[in-house]
Amino acid sequence: MKSILTVVGARPQFIKSAAVSRLIQGQFAEHLTEVIVHTGQHYSDTMSGLHFSQMELQEPHRILHLQHAHDPARRMAEMIEQLAQCIDDFRPDALLVYGDTDSTLAGALAADLRGVPLVHVEAGLRSHRRDMPEERNRILTDHLAYLLFTPTSRATAQLHHELQGRSCRIVQSGDVMLDNVMHYKSQMLRPNGVQNLHGEMVLLTAHRADTMNQRQRFLELCGVVEGLLNRYDVVWPMHPRTAAQMIQWLGEADAQQLLQHPRLQAIEPVGYLETLWLLEHCHYVVTDSGGLQKEAAFFQKPVAILRDETEWVELLEAGSAILTGVNCSHVLSALDAFSQTHIDADLTPFGQGKASEIICRHLIQDLAVPC
Repeated sequence: MKSILTVVGARPQFIKSAAVSRLIQGQFAEHLTEVIVHTGQHYSDTMSGLHFSQMELQEPHRILHLQHAHDPARRMAEMIEQLAQCIDDFRPDALLVYGDTDSTLAGALAADLRGVPLVHVEAGLRSHRRDMPEERNRILTDHLAYLLFTPTSRATAQLHHELQGRSCRIVQSGDVMLDNVMHYKSQMLRPNGVQNLHGEMVLLTAHRADTMNQRQRFLELCGVVEGLLNRYDVVWPMHPRTAAQMIQWLGEADAQQLLQHPRLQAIEPVGYLETLWLLEHCHYVVTDSGGLQKEAAFFQKPVAILRDETEWVELLEAGSAILTGVNCSHVLSALDAFSQTHIDADLTPFGQGKASEIICRHLIQDLAVPC
């Protein structure tokens, strides 16, 4: 029996971890046990609890209490210290992290400091922008990991290039997010606040710091929204902070005019099952989210990516996504191009929806071999 300490801390990790945790608790319960630690990086009683309940995840065995949540350096130090204590308390055979958040890197460093094998799911992704915190996190985590699970052949090739000669194991598992879509699609829920739609619907999300924290880029995002509303119905799951920021930078009158536009439905942040409903019912996706890019492809929905690069080059090659930056004319041109083409994205680069099973089998097999 192998014991896995799984570190999660943000919405994408709750979702990714659900796929593997589901199999650990079911098909592989005789071989694997799991302790879940929530770092508290993105913690709210409503949204964290919602994801755990919707996806039938066991409650975290421990939630870290961070005193400096808004200071990245001090928050990182706190997470490392408390995760090291979790390793001492639970004595796992391996520590498992997902993706590229600060929680991912904190888990990686704690595992390295305590000499515990590190497992990284969604390894090998690169944006080739070293100024992005996510890029730093994923590179450092990959270079500390013992067992690396990649979602695509491109990610696998990247790791073989970077880690040649290193004592580690690289396994192309496929994408756990595809596993989740296949499992949860039948359970999708209509979000509260979404009214009847009369035209083509765009699902819009924006959360990246370089957009939300820079006044000029945020104003450009508002320009994108205004341009979309001239042609489409727009559903925008929006954090209350975003509305407050809009009022601050646009002014009360202009912000309210935009937020109360008859074709805009600015709703509260939604859970995973509601996100699946929105993907099923939208015509286009406009986003800066890495995860939503893929999920849109899994639903055969075209994506305008509000960035100048993407970790998921496979989507560009499949023709289901276009990089537009936060530029209204580029976004509208991309949606025009999509309207002339039937999107039939090739999902084979992301596996067959069996990534979680492959991961669990390798956890059993490879952790039995001395590092």
